[in-house]
Amino acid sequence: MRSDSSRKFDAIKNFDLNLLIVFEMVYLHKSMTKAATKMQVTPSAISQSLQKLRTYFDDSLFIRENNLLRATLLANELHHQIEKKLEPFIDYVGHVVTSDTKTHYVIYCSNYYSWNVFPLLVNNIYENNENYSIQHVNQYGVEVTDDDILSKQYADIVLDINENHNPAYASEVVYHDSLIFICSKNHHLANGPVDSDSLQREKYISISSNSLAARKIKNTIEMQHGKFSYQFSTPSLTTLFSVAENSSLLALVPFKAYEKFKSTYNLSAVAFKDEFIIPDITLYMTYKKKSLKNKAFSSIIKSIKGLL
Repeated sequence: MRSDSSRKFDAIKNFDLNLLIVFEMVYLHKSMTKAATKMQVTPSAISQSLQKLRTYFDDSLFIRENNLLRATLLANELHHQIEKKLEPFIDYVGHVVTSDTKTHYVIYCSNYYSWNVFPLLVNNIYENNENYSIQHVNQYGVEVTDDDILSKQYADIVLDINENHNPAYASEVVYHDSLIFICSKNHHLANGPVDSDSLQREKYISISSNSLAARKIKNTIEMQHGKFSYQFSTPSLTTLFSVAENSSLLALVPFKAYEKFKSTYNLSAVAFKDEFIIPDITLYMTYKKKSLKNKAFSSIIKSIKGLL
C-alpha cells in the first residue's frame, strides 16, 4: 500500500519545487530585479520562473504598484504556507486548483451594510463548524472601484450596491432596501411632516464611499431636489448615528439599518408632506466565477445567499 506521503508527492510530481525559492525571493524583496541579484541570476530568468508559477496557479501572484510588486491574495496564502512547514505546503500546491486548503477569505463590504451581513455569516460558520476564517475590509488607502477590488485581488468577495457586468464575475442580488432621511428626535424636523424644500436649509452627514452606485443615488436625489450641504463625512454607520443623535445634522441611511438601531440611538425618521422620491438600493454579491472551484468558497457564497 502506498503511503500518504507518496501520494502527496505524486500530486505535484510535475511541479518544480525550485520555483518556490524564486517565489519567496520576489515576495520578500517585492522586486524581480532584487530577487535576481540575490539569487545571482538574470531578471529574465526570474520572470520566466514567475510565469510558470502564474500558469500553474492561474493567478498573477504579484501586481505592480508604485514600482514595487504587491502580492495577490493567493500569493500571501502561498507565503504563509511556506513559512509554516513544507509538507502542509505540498498538500496546498497539489490541491490548490480545487482548493480545500485555503482557509482565509477577505470580503469587502461597506460599513453601511456590514452590520447586517457579518453577524449572520460568522454565526453560520461557527454553528456549522467550518474550518475557515473571514476578514472584513471596508476601505483602502488608494482610490479603487469594485472591479479593481476583485481584479487587483484586494478581496475575494465584494458586497456593494454596484452590479458588475464583467463576464468573468458573478454578481448576485443579496437583498433590497430603501433609503430614508433621519435626524435626532430633538431636531425641529422630527415632528414632521415636512416639505422637501425644508431639506435645502439643513446640513448633512455623508458616508465616505468610492461606490459609483452610491454617487449615482446622491446625484439623482440632488438633481430632483437640489444640492445638499454636507458638514461631516464618515465611513462608519455607528459614527453617523452617534453624530446624528447629538447634532442638528441629517443623514440618508438604509431603512433596515434604521430599524435595527433606532431603539439604541435617539433618532427619528423624517416624514414628508409631499412625495419625495428616493431611489431604492440593492446589495449585490460579486466574485470571480472560477473561485467556485474552491469548496470552502462555495460554502461561503451559499451561506450569504441563504442568510439574507
